[in-house]
Amino acid sequence: MQNVVTYTTIVDFDNPDMKLFPGMTAYVTVPVATANDVVKVPNGALRFTPDLTADQIAALFQKAGISAAGAGRKGGKGAQQSGQQATTAVVWRLNADKSVEAVQIKLGITDHTTTEVAQVMKGSLNPQDQVVTGSAAASKTASATSAAPG
Repeated sequence: MQNVVTYTTIVDFDNPDMKLFPGMTAYVTVPVATANDVVKVPNGALRFTPDLTADQIAALFQKAGISAAGAGRKGGKGAQQSGQQATTAVVWRLNADKSVEAVQIKLGITDHTTTEVAQVMKGSLNPQDQVVTGSAAASKTASATSAAPG
């Protein structure tokens, strides 16, 4: 095995059924943080930027009360580490009229798929709100076809 580092570790746990014996290899998951009953967003929403001009995005930030300096984005790396302040990011909430609205959030812990919203800094974000994770341009030449009976 190349580029693999192995650490010998002693783990203390209950083994009432005697399914594990000394010297056996085990793969262990060590939870380092948990969060219950929190609002979370997909990490794709943390990376998304609308297909708008810089001036249009700046106008949406200004409307939401977000300064360009405060809109710092750190991808999905929102977990607090070594006592550092939590990272902030901007997500784009999808409104009923299909427009987008910038929401600045403070990030909590992540499982690398979703990230906890530790606090909404600017704007509004509720558990039932939709956030944008990507966009797809509709093809003007696309056409629907149906299967004909044979």
